Amino acid sequence: MLILHTPAPHPELSERLRELVVAHRIETGEQLCLNAWGDRIEGETAIHRFLDELEKELTFDRTFFQSDACYMDPDTGKIC
Repeated sequence: MLILHTPAPHPELSERLRELVVAHRIETGEQLCLNAWGDRIEGETAIHRFLDELEKELTFDRTFFQSDACYMDPDTGKIC
């Protein structure tokens, strides 16, 4: 679960978390930081960078590992 700590409402980060469709909650804290699976990411730039990478991973996983679609292995040419 991701936990966003923010001293004031932060609509942009809140919306990004909602759009990623991952378990998260938003709590009032003294500084802007994100707790993610044991890691602490501090500062708006670092949080956006983390969310960018997370979005890439989730898109890849949701495309290739949670789909009923068939795909071709680019290395072998074998079709599922």
